[in-house]
Amino acid sequence: MARRPQHTVQHDLLTSQEVWEITHQTLSEHVRLDVSGDVYEKGDILDVLLQAASTAGTIESACEALEDIGTGNGIRYHLNTVSLAELETDLNASLLAHAPHRLFQTARKVAVDLVLVPYYGTVEPDDDDFLIRSQPRAGTTHFFGYATLCLLHRHQRYTVALRCLRKSEPLLELLKWLLTRLTTLGGQIKRLFLDAGFYSVAICRYLLQADVPFVMPVPKKGKTGGIRKLFVGSHTYTTIYTMRSPHDGTLEVPVIVVRKYSQGKYHRHGVEWLAYIAPRWTGPLPTVHEVYRGRFGIESSYALMHAVRARTRSRKPAVRLLAVGVALVLVNLWVFLKWSAVSLPRKGGRLVLDHLFPFETMALFLQLALLQRHGSHHTIYLRQAQGGGL
Repeated sequence: MARRPQHTVQHDLLTSQEVWEITHQTLSEHVRLDVSGDVYEKGDILDVLLQAASTAGTIESACEALEDIGTGNGIRYHLNTVSLAELETDLNASLLAHAPHRLFQTARKVAVDLVLVPYYGTVEPDDDDFLIRSQPRAGTTHFFGYATLCLLHRHQRYTVALRCLRKSEPLLELLKWLLTRLTTLGGQIKRLFLDAGFYSVAICRYLLQADVPFVMPVPKKGKTGGIRKLFVGSHTYTTIYTMRSPHDGTLEVPVIVVRKYSQGKYHRHGVEWLAYIAPRWTGPLPTVHEVYRGRFGIESSYALMHAVRARTRSRKPAVRLLAVGVALVLVNLWVFLKWSAVSLPRKGGRLVLDHLFPFETMALFLQLALLQRHGSHHTIYLRQAQGGGL
């Protein structure tokens, strides 16, 4: 089961020091770093990671900002020795460190999503299992991929499972791992919302056989044929759609075909058609689009994660995972702190004062605490290099 929160704020004051303490302790308790016999301490390495995360910077920029923290090369040496398997386990434990104890007591809405982080470096044979090729985006076709499983609790989104994408692991096995993780934690699915990247005959067959209530968009590929053949009529309706796969055969699935008007949103006008595989959907048919599109804040949640994701050019999958994992832990802790420290008890439910503690303030508090602990550089030295250049 998930651990009960160890930190609660008993007063009406939240300081930058407290934000650093809860963040630093969470990572220190769960993330293993071998620094035995070295001049570096584990706490210093974690502080460098937090500085890089809070500024969306690099290890090098974090070491330059903090006065007594060491060099980027020394920090990277230790990070390069981290075991990927151990790190996945450690980060998953960190994500649960302050999860509400009621999170797994009742069936909840569950979202499983994929996120691809662009990679711009060279490709080596050792990286091949982790580098995912995809459609060109952000100036590259290579990405490191991650899958997350999130739960909704009191209108707050908690990431409770994280896993690297591997080309050697089929997406069905990845999904099974995430759902098994949820079951191990005692969680139950009220409705499962799946990223379009999971669209496949094998995955849909598995979920239907397991009788899991899920919602998944049907990708619109090409300009004609496929799901587009169902985009007819003057209203939203349900029908049966036949999925086809050269490896997994065919599968008939219940589909809700949604007809909606864009009304100028996102510079779109006129009728727009969408389709969702939604067995056991009980609500009004047109609402399936809005319910899925929200997915309780998936886009904003990933935007927050990227805002505190340390940047790196490393090809090491573990270093890449560490940057994403620390960012997701920070988002979870922000949600926890808002609920436990920046809210007021009231009849009918606790009032969270979101405007007092935006996510930018969480990152700023971390920066202030780190600069107070380690000092900062206030002087720039211009030294003339040999030959007259700078």
